[in-house]
Amino acid sequence: IAFFVAGPAMLIGKVLENNGIAISGQTALWLLAGFYALFILAAAFQIWRRLQRQEPDQARSAGLRLALLVALPAMAWLSVNAMQDAWP
Repeated sequence: IAFFVAGPAMLIGKVLENNGIAISGQTALWLLAGFYALFILAAAFQIWRRLQRQEPDQARSAGLRLALLVALPAMAWLSVNAMQDAWP
């Protein structure tokens, strides 16, 4: 989470701040979530296009990419919740 969320969020915040646009940390996180949602939509669109072209092997590959894009945030969320519950 530190490498994939905090780093880009701080980078986006710093670049926008240097350009005169004040942004909060939560807004930067929403921007990152929006970009991530676009990646998921692009992967779903690739599956659809490849199925329309009768390319099942490439559609399966794009489906695995979509599954990975959906699974990564879910794993991070479950991991963070498990650590919070286990913390003394």
